[in-house]
Amino acid sequence: MARRSTSGWRSIIWLSGTISLRPSTFQAAILDWVDSLSRHGFERLYFFNGHGGNIASIEAAFSEGYARYSFSGKACPSC
Repeated sequence: MARRSTSGWRSIIWLSGTISLRPSTFQAAILDWVDSLSRHGFERLYFFNGHGGNIASIEAAFSEGYARYSFSGKACPSC
């Protein structure tokens, strides 16, 4: 049996069928979702996290998104 990792995005990789993303990929996906939905007219977005291992990546994505929108003068839909 392979040794199980207990931290980070690899923490549940031992479960069959688990799909994992690198933190950078997850952050890019969040930013793409925000951009796409805002182009379709959404003005407010709410994200619900069900996994503690995602907190740092979500916060990083929101920080980047907020900076992107604050410099453009637009309201950030997820902030």
